[in-house]
Amino acid sequence: MKHARKSKKRPSTAKNPEVERLRKQALVEIGQRLARPNVATTATRGAKEGSKAKSLRSNRTGPTSAATSPTAKASRRLETGEKTASHMGKNAKPSKLGALSASAQILAGSKKAMRVKEIFAAIKQRGLWTTSGKTPFATLHAAISREIKGKNSRFRKAGRGLFAATKAG
Repeated sequence: MKHARKSKKRPSTAKNPEVERLRKQALVEIGQRLARPNVATTATRGAKEGSKAKSLRSNRTGPTSAATSPTAKASRRLETGEKTASHMGKNAKPSKLGALSASAQILAGSKKAMRVKEIFAAIKQRGLWTTSGKTPFATLHAAISREIKGKNSRFRKAGRGLFAATKAG
């Protein structure tokens, strides 16, 4: 006795107007993206072309070839007084703290040992560090534990699941 094969049902092919509108909108956007020249793609194409095409490209003259060279940018910066991020010094934006630095700052200001969830809540409340990870507590716990194993640690274990700042940190 042969078993009859069960046919796989396809999802309903009824056209939903909202889905169709979104599909068409996505296709238009994809077409527009494909129509735009991609800098990285043209650069790799240039590398694959023969040396004759490269030499033709390098012989170009005009404002784009000279004005964008690194030396031209540096001399323009000197003339105009324009500064880059590395030259800004005191005017540079303050960098965000990392998880460990933020934790050290929180624990240094706290008089008692704290759990990782409490530390993270304080960090988040003050806006010292943000993450898009799904397990920030685990990340923070692992980082603190890893630093405790090394010399000159800013943290110490104060009990099971409790961390405190060292006297030096």
